Amino acid sequence: MNPNQRSRLGRVALLSAALAAAGLSAGCIVVPARGYHARAAVVAPAPAPQYEVVGVAPYPGAVWISGYWGWQGGRRYWNPGRWDAPRRGGPRYEPQM
Repeated sequence: MNPNQRSRLGRVALLSAALAAAGLSAGCIVVPARGYHARAAVVAPAPAPQYEVVGVAPYPGAVWISGYWGWQGGRRYWNPGRWDAPRRGGPRYEPQM
């Protein structure tokens, strides 16, 4: 095999590999992790609020902010209630009964 034929064979092999890679990448399908979208589509309602002992306000004027169920990482978690200073000029905290 002369050098000219070897060079041509190398180019043909390189072109074939490039075309094969391009053809395979066009048909590639990326599948999300198992259950990734399935759980997000069907979200059960949050459980009932947990019982919390409110106790005495740490200082005069402090308001109690009740705990709530949050959502993170595909799971519900409880954010406990806390005492906080009231907002100035903002909405008032009203207990929900």
